[in-house]
Amino acid sequence: MVENLDAVDDRSVGCITMLPTVDRGLCVLMIKQRVSNSAQSNYWCFPKGHPEISEADTVAASRETQEETGVTPAIVNDGTIFSDVGYTFIGRLHKDRWSKHPDFPEKSKRPTVVTHKTVRYYLATCSLEISRAAQTGGTEEAEAVEWVPWGEVGSRICHNEEKHAYAALSTHPVALKLKNQSDELAISAAAFAIYSADALLVCSGAGLGVDSGLGSFRGKSAGSEPAVLAKRNLTYEDASDPVQFEDDPKFAWAYWKAKYDTYTGTCPHKGYTILKDYGAGLQHGMFSVTSNIDSQWGAVGVPDGRLWEVHGDITRLQCTNIDRCDKSGIWPVGTALDSLEVDPDSCILTTDSDMPRCHMCGALARPNILLFGDWGFESSRCDNAEKNYKNWKQMLIESNAKVAVLEIGAGSTIHTIRMEAQHAADTFATPLIRINPEEPAVLGLKCQGVGIELGALEALERISAAIQMMQQQKK
Repeated sequence: MVENLDAVDDRSVGCITMLPTVDRGLCVLMIKQRVSNSAQSNYWCFPKGHPEISEADTVAASRETQEETGVTPAIVNDGTIFSDVGYTFIGRLHKDRWSKHPDFPEKSKRPTVVTHKTVRYYLATCSLEISRAAQTGGTEEAEAVEWVPWGEVGSRICHNEEKHAYAALSTHPVALKLKNQSDELAISAAAFAIYSADALLVCSGAGLGVDSGLGSFRGKSAGSEPAVLAKRNLTYEDASDPVQFEDDPKFAWAYWKAKYDTYTGTCPHKGYTILKDYGAGLQHGMFSVTSNIDSQWGAVGVPDGRLWEVHGDITRLQCTNIDRCDKSGIWPVGTALDSLEVDPDSCILTTDSDMPRCHMCGALARPNILLFGDWGFESSRCDNAEKNYKNWKQMLIESNAKVAVLEIGAGSTIHTIRMEAQHAADTFATPLIRINPEEPAVLGLKCQGVGIELGALEALERISAAIQMMQQQKK
């Protein structure tokens, strides 16, 4: 019974050590503790430990971090306390407390107690050279040591109290300064890679459109879906199933009409034009590979011959019955959706007479978009675009061209674009430049990557400004 257990107070000190990097953004030093409880087998935290008698807290925090990680931190902010975190847990009395017992029995013989734990944290950083001393294979007390990208830290912390402390760190002046240093390192590296290139490959996902107001499908910027989904309690995946055009065509076209109006009514942000114009000035130009169906690249003037929309384009239609109507092909939407009206209560079209039809056989038409579980996608346009892309890459290989590979707003849940960008970076032995405010880390490729933990527009404007400065200095 908990009420029969002895209670003890325990106090530790530690460092939250941050490091600006080029390939992963701002990182934080964490350890995976060695624990015997299988329920806590993935116990990640910041390094910490008990001060020695008469040892200053800042000295103890630095020493414990070095002992547990191999990294000697430099405490910043004049040694000001960042946070005192408290929590309570039940377990064996800590060995440092039990070591004072004359017999010092094994852990299994230590009494079970209720521990009221207090941890005092200081903020620290270190140089890149010192950071490489991290004992990634683990130490006596840490099963693993890792520099964790900023956006991943919160999901690893076990104690809610430490999560709250870490959340407060995001607005702390020291963290903001180091974050800015990390951004500047990455921006400079990206600008140099693009400035030095003969060709530019841009691989983009939904995150690219966030600054245009479109939103992404997942993560912090999710929210571009029509209201009809909430009213029907459907997910994006549910609505994007081709079976909707068979079972409930009035709803299917109500949904895609709303998507069409949103995408075609949205102006691409300045970042699209920055990339298109810069690519036009390169010896081998630019190629855009995108999973987006919003037609934003075409809207800024990127020609079909340099554009592969791998999931199709919302401004084009196809027949729903391509097995029997194999000559209808793909055609522009034109005015086919202009007369569609949606009932706000039922979330379906007010009439079925105006739904777009195949211009060859009269069957129901649908967007030329690769839907989920879609065996009826008319892929000829995408196939031709993919062929153009592969021919362009082969030309670059034969020309021994220097290629800059830029990935923007591509998530890891559906990783089509990430995989293509990574493959291209390895093919051309060039750094992958990844712009992603939530998942910027670039790891495991032939060349050290560049991870930019910013939104697309801000990152592209800052890269453009850095390139312009390089061009002026050359003059």
